[in-house]
Amino acid sequence: MDKNVDSEKVNKRVMDLWEKYGPGISKLCHMKLSNYPQDAEDVTSEIYLALHNAVYDDKIKGNPKSWLYSVTRNLINKKYKEIIQRRKRYVSLNDTNYCHRLSYEIDMLEPRVSEEKIMEIKKEIEGELSPDENNLLDLIYRKKKKHKKIAKKLDTTENAVKQRNYRLKRNIKSKAHRKMEDYINSL
Repeated sequence: MDKNVDSEKVNKRVMDLWEKYGPGISKLCHMKLSNYPQDAEDVTSEIYLALHNAVYDDKIKGNPKSWLYSVTRNLINKKYKEIIQRRKRYVSLNDTNYCHRLSYEIDMLEPRVSEEKIMEIKKEIEGELSPDENNLLDLIYRKKKKHKKIAKKLDTTENAVKQRNYRLKRNIKSKAHRKMEDYINSL
């Protein structure tokens, strides 16, 4: 299409394509980004804008459905990368800032959770751990012992220590997320 294309024709074509494929694209975005509904809405809006620009510039060659889903896939992947970057903020377990870190949604926490509250939640989590979990936490993250040495000390295998470490991290992370969600929901 020429740059002097009638805007009504462009808008009609965009609306026709969006009515036909928009609901499926929106559903796909919400399915792929189900934990991030606002991001799913953002991606859907970006796709609509890309569709409008492509129709205006006559860049859609061939099947418009395949073009739209290709753009959708690329924008969802781009959004995943942005989400990963947002999650780069970590919560350490106490003031000594030892190695074990827990990630959480920075955009959820930053404006509403003070550092004091984060420290309070970290102390609560440490208090809820079993003696065995606290011992493992101390050996791996505070004393920075290797799995092999911990296995000898605990009279178990190295793989068992690795498995316990994995479970410990998963347990702490789930407690941190639950406590943060509860605190944020109470605001």
